[in-house]
Parts: sequence; C-alpha cells; structure tokens
Amino acid sequence: MKHHVAVIVSVVGIFSPLLAQDIPVRRAEPVAQDVGTSTAPPQGWDVRRAEPVSSPSVPDVRRAEPVTPRQVPTSSPSAPFRPSVSPAESDEEIRVAPAVSNFDPVAAVLEQANAYYARKIYDMAAKKYEEFLVLRPVGAERQSVLFRMGESLRAMERKTEATAAYQRVLTEFNTGDFIGPAAYRLGEAYYAARNFAASADAFGKAGQYMRDPKLRLASKYFEARSLEEIGRRMEALSAYREVVAQTEDNPYRDHALFQLAEGDSQAGLTDSAFRQFRKLAESAQSEALRIGAAANAGLLAIDAKDYAAARPLLQQAAASHGEDEIKWKRIAQTGLVRLEYEMGNFEAAAQLATQVLPQLPAESRPKVLLIAANSQRQLERYAEALALYDQLATEFSDSPQAREAAFYRLVALVSQKDERALSLIDEFLASSANASEKAKAYLLKAELLFTQNRFAEAAPLYEKALDAEGMDKYRSGALSKLAWCQYHEKKYDQAVATLTRFLTQFPRDPQASTALAQRAKAQNETGQMVAALEDYARIVNNHPEAREREDAMYQQAILLGKLQRPAEMAAAFQRLLAEYPQSNFAAEANFWIGHTAFDAKKYRDAIPALDAARKLDPKTFGERASLRVVMSYYYLEDRENASREALAWGPEKAPVEVRTWLGRSALAAGNFNQAVQFLRPLAEASDASDELRASLVQAQVKAGDFDGARTTLKMLLPHLHEPRAKASAYLLMAEALLGQGAGEEAKAAAEEALKLQPEGRLNAEARLMNGRALLAQGRQEDAARAFMAVALLYDEKDLSPQALLGAEDAYRKVGNTVDADRARDERQRRYPDFQKTEATQP
Repeated sequence: MKHHVAVIVSVVGIFSPLLAQDIPVRRAEPVAQDVGTSTAPPQGWDVRRAEPVSSPSVPDVRRAEPVTPRQVPTSSPSAPFRPSVSPAESDEEIRVAPAVSNFDPVAAVLEQANAYYARKIYDMAAKKYEEFLVLRPVGAERQSVLFRMGESLRAMERKTEATAAYQRVLTEFNTGDFIGPAAYRLGEAYYAARNFAASADAFGKAGQYMRDPKLRLASKYFEARSLEEIGRRMEALSAYREVVAQTEDNPYRDHALFQLAEGDSQAGLTDSAFRQFRKLAESAQSEALRIGAAANAGLLAIDAKDYAAARPLLQQAAASHGEDEIKWKRIAQTGLVRLEYEMGNFEAAAQLATQVLPQLPAESRPKVLLIAANSQRQLERYAEALALYDQLATEFSDSPQAREAAFYRLVALVSQKDERALSLIDEFLASSANASEKAKAYLLKAELLFTQNRFAEAAPLYEKALDAEGMDKYRSGALSKLAWCQYHEKKYDQAVATLTRFLTQFPRDPQASTALAQRAKAQNETGQMVAALEDYARIVNNHPEAREREDAMYQQAILLGKLQRPAEMAAAFQRLLAEYPQSNFAAEANFWIGHTAFDAKKYRDAIPALDAARKLDPKTFGERASLRVVMSYYYLEDRENASREALAWGPEKAPVEVRTWLGRSALAAGNFNQAVQFLRPLAEASDASDELRASLVQAQVKAGDFDGARTTLKMLLPHLHEPRAKASAYLLMAEALLGQGAGEEAKAAAEEALKLQPEGRLNAEARLMNGRALLAQGRQEDAARAFMAVALLYDEKDLSPQALLGAEDAYRKVGNTVDADRARDERQRRYPDFQKTEATQP
C-alpha cells in the first residue's frame, strides 16, 4: 500500500555584527559537533510519546520560521555578517505521519516505526526503521525511511550514523521528495564539522531539490558561506547575488548585500562598494549591520577623498552606544581622526586624536598615534611630532606604523629644509631593507626634486614608488606628479597614459578635474583634439566647482573652432560668458561670437559682440573687430553707422569697396566733406579709376576745396579721351577756378567744354558756366546774354530757371530793369514751382 509522508523542515540563520576595522575579519565559525557517537538527544529536544499524527494525502515540505537568536559580534570588520549559529544548531524537525497497513508484516514494522517516530520515541523508531530496511531492501518507501531514520539518529545525537543515513538517500536515489532535505542535513553536518568543501556541495544540491522557498534560500546562503570558507570567492559572490535577488521574506538579504559590497571593495570596485555600504547604512534591519556598513562606507569615502560623504557616515557609526557595535564605534572614531588629517584640518586631527586615544584598544592606537604625530609635523611643531614618533617606536615597535614613523621622522627633518635632505634620504634608502619604506623614501626624494623643477630626475623615482606595497594612499599624488614631469619633458603620450591610469583608479579624487585638464592639454599636443575636447567637456559638465572649469570652457570653445565647428564654438563661448561674465577670456569670447555671426551673415547679431571685444581688449581685437563692424554696417547698407565706424577707425583703413561706397553715398547725400575724406586717399592711388577721381573732384568742388579739386583734375584730365567725360571734367575745372575767383580761366575751361559738347545737357551746363565766368569778370551784359541763350535753347527744369534767374540778376546790376523783369516773368511763367535758393544761384 502507499505510504503518505509529511515533512517539515526549518532552517535558522542570523548574522552577528562586525565591530573592528583594521583587523582582517574572521568568519563566524559554525558550532563544531562531533558527528557520530552520542546517543543522547540534544538539549532542547523532548523525547516523549505523542498522539498519532494524521498523514496528509500528499507528501508536503512545509516551512518553519527561522529562529532569531542573540547576535554576537565577530572579531573583524570586513567579514560578512554571520548567523550566530550554524545551520545544524537550530531545532529543526522533519515529522513523518505513519501509514496504516493491515496485511503486510513488513509494512507492519514500518507502521510501528512511524508510530514511534510520530511520538518522538526516536530510539525505537530508529530500530524499527533499520529492521524495515533489512526486511525490504528495495522499494519506494526506502527513501522516506532512510531520511526518517537519519532524523531519528540526529535527534539522539548519533551524528555519524545520521549522516550515513542521509548520504544513503543521496546515494540510492536520484529523484524524490527527500533528496533536498537529506542534502540539507548533510550540509548542516559538514558545515558543523568545518568540512566546507563537502558542505558547499551538499547545500548546492539541497538548493536544487528543495521545494520549500525558505529552505532553498537558506541552502543557497550557506552554500555561499561554505564556498567563501574554501576560498572560492567568485562562486561565493555569485551565490550571494542569487540570495540578494529574492527581495521578499529574506532574512539573509542584507548580509548577502554586505558580502557583495565587500567583494566589490576587494576587487577594487570602490565606487560600487561605497554605494552598497551606504545604502545598507540607511536601510539594513540590523543595527549592528547599519553601523558596520556606515563605518565601511565612511572609510571608502575617505579613500576616494569624498570627505563630505565620509563625515556623516563615520559620525553615524561613532555615535553608536550598543555593546555589539563597540568595535565599529572605535573604528569610526579612528576614521574621523584620519578624515580631519586628510582634509588638512591638522589642529582638529591632533585634538581629536588626544581625545580618542585613551578609549582605543592597543591594536588601534598605533594608527591614531601616527596621525597625531603627522598632524603636529604638518603644524610645524616638530618637537611634538618627533616625541610622538618616538612614543610610537617605543610602545609599538612591531607595528607597521612604527616603521612608517621612521620615514616620517625623515619627512619632518626634510620639512625643516635641512640642506642634507637628499643625502639623508639616500642614507635611509641604503640602510632600509623594507620595500615599502624604500618606496616612500623614493617618493620623498621625488617630491624634493619636483619642487626644484628637476622633472627628468623625479619621474623615475615616482615610477619606482607607484606600484610598491603599502603605497596606496600616496598613489594618486604620485601619478599626478609623474604625469606633470612627463608633460614638462614633452613626453605627451606617456603623460596621457599616466593620467588615464590616475582617472581610472581615482575617479572621485579632488584632483580629478586637474588631471582631466592636464590630459586634455597633452592630448592636444599630440593632435588628439577630439579626445581633448571630451576631457574639457567632462570638467565643464561634471565638476561645477573646479577651478579649472573656466579655462576648460575656453579651451573647449577654441578646440571646437579648430575642428571647424563654429556654431558649437560660439555656443561654448556664450555659455562661458553667461557663467563667468567677468572672465579673463571675455574679449576673445565676444570676438569669436561676433566673428561666427558675421561669417553666418547675421550682421546685426555680430555687431554687439564685436564691439564688446574691441572695447575689452582694443590692442588685440581693435583692428579685427572694427573691420567686421564696418563690413557689417556695409552689408546692412547702413551708411550713417558705417561712416561713423570707418571714420573712427581711420578712413584709410576700411576696405576699398567700403570707402568707395561711403564716399559716393556721402556725395549723393550732400555730405561733401565726408565724401572727400573717403575718396581722396583712394583717388591719390596711381591706379585709381577716372570715375573715382571725378567723384572726388565733385566732392571737393562742393566742399569748397578748390585747390584740391584742381590738383585732382590735373591727374584726371590727361587720362580722359571720351568727349563727354572730358567735358564734364572741364566744367568741374571751371567751377574750381570760379571758386578761386579766376573768372577768365573759368571761362576758358567752360568754352573747352562747349567745344567738346556742342549740344545736349552738358552744352547747357557749359553755357551756364560761361555766364557765371562772365559775371565773375564783371561782364554783366555778356553774362545776361549767355544766360538767356541757355533759356532760349533749352528747357531743362533745373538749368533753365537758373539761367533766367542769372539773366535777371545780371540785367539789374547794369540797370536794365525792363529786360530783368522780362527774364523774371519768363521764369515765373515757365517754371512757377522754381524756388530761389543759394544752391540754385547760377
């Protein structure tokens, strides 16, 4: 008949807090039990008769809640938090309900065994189970019988026999409800016996076959612990990750997270470790776990020089008053002393060290003594520093800090600028056999040489010191100085490699922005402009308080320009001005913003920026900016502003086409003096065009510069061959001569024009000029006749009324009022809208 079995398995596991900092953490050992001989039940078991247990219809592995015993601190801060008991220490029980058999005598033996088992009469149950196994060497019931026999033997503390029974389950069967529970019991036994290789395998198998989620989780957790004990760290971390993946109803999760954080820390993934520890410090269920995580996170933050993050974490741990957290409290106090020192608060570090030293255990005192001595040295209290170094060497001669003190004694002497400094370091190097001490001495010598700008000598010493044991806390500074030496020795590729190493290992170092700027400069020297641009962008976007940020913005913009990305360059300069309005780069930024707008034909946008650039730095940008300002107004056809800018800059400096336009437009606008200013330098050139010189003569005549006009005409006339152009030139000559009172010569020039243009408007102008010349000679009647000839021969709305007006004036001057009135009436009849002005006088 079928036998129905019920199995109940419970697993207990809690973790104890970690209380020490600088001592390697030892794992909480499982309680060692002698697997084998005792027949007495363990303490807490009650062997008594009980009523039969009704068998359920289906075999079932039911959960039992874990028991939470008092947490006991381990001896080390960096170890994982452990349950204070091993898996085997819990009061776990698998109970099997007996099945009923009425006919089979062998089944009757099993029935008796199950009855004893149900009533916890384990000695009788074990005997009957063993009898059944002899009577029935094969059969489906053997798996459950072997397991219940193992449970009975375990209850009587006959551990060796119990283990053998569990092992027979695994040996004889590949599947079944009892494979997982039997494997778990084996894991407990091996773990208690510190046979961690076997327990890892057993717990691993239990995790595969166990149906109960809690027990499956417990199996995975203790598998991880077992793997860790035998040094299979990567496999252990993988198992811990599986534990962490279960977020609900998981008493092991925080402790597994702690282990993963520690694993990241040991692997050099300090950023990840810090984030995990800090999260645990906030959210872990256990106070001891929170305190331990806070202390670890604080120390990692100090290592990363993230002092703002380190302080509250260490203060959280230092404020603990629990007995289980006392070691973490002391570690945090030591960390706070170190924090003050590394932040440069040497007075605070010295005072805090004095306060905490009496509270610290002997193993923690050397660290604080060394920090106290170094603080006094930094404060230039060399006598106090040397006394503390001596105390350290005397009281803790075997400590690493005592060995460091010998080096720092040398540092103290060097700090006093002893002339024998280099020779003292060399003596130290010759006498010391300790690799770490020698590395520090190399570093000290390199620093001295560095301050003397002896970069070629300092570089190999930095390289020697870099990878030596015990140099972790000096590595960031050594890498930075080595890169500086390489850069100044023009070994740019080496500098880039060194700075890349620095940034990879110390991404949160306060000097990270400086390293990025230095690497960008080295990359730029080797033509790696895109890489340099990326580094400058990192400074700008990720380091808002960096002193290099303003320069990085400037360099970023300049590189964008070199890469022919003008719009991005202008945007970068605009951001620079927005965030640093008083920047030393403001003039150049404005110039390139304006330059970019000018090139994009956005002339109105270009002008303000270019104007700002030349005002801020006239020596550098005055000429270049003014040229583009003038050209912007030129392209905008803004003659007034273009003229003003060109005159302020210098009329001879603007481009020829601009000055020509400004001169001719000024002439057209009646601004004759301005026209002369722009046109004269152009007309005086040997290759000046006839049209340009003719425009200048017009401007000179209208401006009253008659000498200048005659001089220009003397250059112009020999080049003129076309009659009309030559006639126009003679008319201008006549105008200039009239202006100088040379009427006769003016009449001769007008007559030359008449010869060249016997008809047409120029002829009319020449006749009008002839009349004016006659007037200048006092020949009023001849002048009147010449004026009337113009009025009779031509009907020019601007010339003819002038001629009639001239005739009227000439007649009146000789007393011929009749003809004068006739000329007046004719003018008023023919040209009623004509207004007599100075400009219309003939």
